[in-house]
Amino acid sequence: MNRHKNRKHGVKANKKGRSRKYESNTIQRINEKKYGVLFFNNDIRRQIKEEIIDVHNIVYQTFYFIYNGKYANKFYSHPKSLEENSILKNLYNDEPISNEDKNKKNCDDIFYEYLKECRDKTNKKYFSFLLKFIIIFRECYCVNQTVHLNEEEKKNIIGHLSLVKLPKFCNDFYYDFLSKYNYFDLFEKEKENENENENKNKTIIEAIQHFCYWLFKNKYTPYLLSLA
Repeated sequence: MNRHKNRKHGVKANKKGRSRKYESNTIQRINEKKYGVLFFNNDIRRQIKEEIIDVHNIVYQTFYFIYNGKYANKFYSHPKSLEENSILKNLYNDEPISNEDKNKKNCDDIFYEYLKECRDKTNKKYFSFLLKFIIIFRECYCVNQTVHLNEEEKKNIIGHLSLVKLPKFCNDFYYDFLSKYNYFDLFEKEKENENENENKNKTIIEAIQHFCYWLFKNKYTPYLLSLA
């Protein structure tokens, strides 16, 4: 992501192009404005008055899009039904957010909390995109974190996997997964134009930035992507 910003947008990254522990009040103010209070004011993310979000339908579409699509074998898990994926299951049943101590929540609890908050702030089209994006993010993160584990050790990884260092994984996610596999077909087919890839990159990067900022703000990680 940092390499892309350097090449395409002239943004200078911090050392090694990685996330870092928060240091600057200026960076915090910029991120709070862009990825906090104003994030859902953007046209593509803004709520539409009186629009009804059919969560059940979006959840089903997401499950089949990801786990029955052509990239399914690239992911960590291979559920036969959405009941086997706790994020999708909880969204479908509109489960309350866990009140457990932050340190006791597993990664799926946190992904679910994020999605449920976003659902009430955005429109149907962006929520559908964001749900697919977060499930793919979760699957690729699990692949990355379990690459050195044997099959037995992988079985219960979700119950123990921490998101503390997830911001450090973002460059690998962008280049080793998203770019390598054509964004996993996240985007609807559009007429070819010179700005299409640029728009895709922007949408993906902003989604990554927002989620990582949300993790930081909610004290699930001490790390924050340094790109503003």
